[in-house]
Amino acid sequence: MKKACKLLILTFGLYATSFAQSNTNIPAGIPKQVYYMQLTKFPTGTDLVWKVLADNTYEVTFKIKGKAGFVHYGKNFAAQESHSEIDSASLPRAIVHSIDSLYKGARYQNVAHFETSTPLQNDEPFLKYAYDYYQVLLTKEKNTYKLYFSPDGTLLNRIERKIGQ
Repeated sequence: MKKACKLLILTFGLYATSFAQSNTNIPAGIPKQVYYMQLTKFPTGTDLVWKVLADNTYEVTFKIKGKAGFVHYGKNFAAQESHSEIDSASLPRAIVHSIDSLYKGARYQNVAHFETSTPLQNDEPFLKYAYDYYQVLLTKEKNTYKLYFSPDGTLLNRIERKIGQ
């Protein structure tokens, strides 16, 4: 019985210590809800750099496997916008199928995933109602293609440029 009590006390002490240590990692000015939401959304993120903005919203930049990421958290502590560079192997299968059928032999240069909680207010009319999309930069022969896809593989837009222009 005494061993069981000692074990219980030791377990509780270790748990309390680890919880206290995890709370001490929260940067000054960053609400706990925002900090833990970031850890939940991007648990493998490293090199986190936090900013508190003048409008009482929050930004964090980070890296996952050496690739850059960014999240903007609103006043309600929810993620308003996120952008993360990803490996081409992480693309949804439907997008890979579209790329393989339209641009066979092309080389991936850059792949990024974007999510927003509200429609984008930008100069790209094709993204006006996109809440979740992928941007893929490819090269093939003497052309560069910037492609925008929905997660289901639908091509939203394509911008083509000759290399060197």
